Amino acid sequence: MMTTLMSGVSTSASGEIREYGIYTKKEIADTRARLKNGDPTAQEAFDQFIHRVDSWCMPRLCHAAENFYIKWYYVSTQEHITASKDLTHDAYTAFAAALAWQLTGEDKYAEKAKEFLNGWAEINTGGFSTEEDTPLVAAYGGVGFIYAAELLSEYEGWSEKEQAAFKNWVATRYKPAVFTIVDNENNWADWAVLACLATSHYLNDTAVVDALIAKIPKLIDSQIDSEGRLPLEIKRGTNGMWYTYFCLAPLTQAAQFAYNLRGTNYFNYTAPSGGSIEKALDNFFGYVQDPDRWDADYKEEQYSGQRLNRPRPGNGAIAAPNWPLNLYKSMADIYGSRKRAFGEYAAEYEPMMGGWTEREAHHLAWCFPSLMPAPALVTK
Repeated sequence: MMTTLMSGVSTSASGEIREYGIYTKKEIADTRARLKNGDPTAQEAFDQFIHRVDSWCMPRLCHAAENFYIKWYYVSTQEHITASKDLTHDAYTAFAAALAWQLTGEDKYAEKAKEFLNGWAEINTGGFSTEEDTPLVAAYGGVGFIYAAELLSEYEGWSEKEQAAFKNWVATRYKPAVFTIVDNENNWADWAVLACLATSHYLNDTAVVDALIAKIPKLIDSQIDSEGRLPLEIKRGTNGMWYTYFCLAPLTQAAQFAYNLRGTNYFNYTAPSGGSIEKALDNFFGYVQDPDRWDADYKEEQYSGQRLNRPRPGNGAIAAPNWPLNLYKSMADIYGSRKRAFGEYAAEYEPMMGGWTEREAHHLAWCFPSLMPAPALVTK
């Protein structure tokens, strides 16, 4: 059932007016307007979203740890999963609750988001390790806390003292970990750039934001070849398709940040290598539609005798591993009629929520593409 929509956006306690990084104020206002005007597509996406937010928020408690450390996934798989999911689930829920507050104006959602943000700031006194998989998980999971804080910054119930404590946690305990991997080469670098970009914008580090945005074309140049392939991810064997998505999702989300914050459009950019986001999306899309082609091209070289981890899109259910549906739905919006096929592919599974593998929240890129469609940035 539709809840009451916010009629406007107030200032924060300090009087500061800010864009949100992950979304612009216009995107928030546009979604509110679509809902208020009875857009059935928006309503269906909202109903899916708010049902899930309600199911997460009401029973869920903060699972912050005094010290955050994640072992290598491929060495201690179950320990890695167990230790990382509390961070990712808390961050995903905080983000979703903060967005729900922005769209409905209901304080219960802001209070739940605040609970997670305050909880991590208060309990995680030892911060984040910089060893093994910790910085990567902090980047692809923990960035949801930053999204939530931006969206919640204007909530009068989140006091200046509480916001200052959370900012201190971000600056002294979260930021140092994710910045340790910002110069890596593969998908680690993309997630780090996204997390560091969100963090630096939140902390008003303007010069750092500019430096991070300048890294995006370098990532395109070093990671995508002239045919649109991502060699560093393809070589990951049976998980080559997953890692190709897992690289493109944060890279494109970071490019969206760059546009929101500076108006720089890397969706049209072609690197000196000949690579581009568009070429990578097109190349991968052929394999997504027909994974047997990936087997034919890479199996003998990369994973002979093993079964490829293929996309297994569900029927829009949150529990489905909806990669790369969320990516292609968002890219269909960004590229418009130029990429009609992307939208046709995703349409069967609408509405959808991204960032899930099996039944676990996993990462924070293109999480709500049906509810919060990306703006058209490329029209011809």
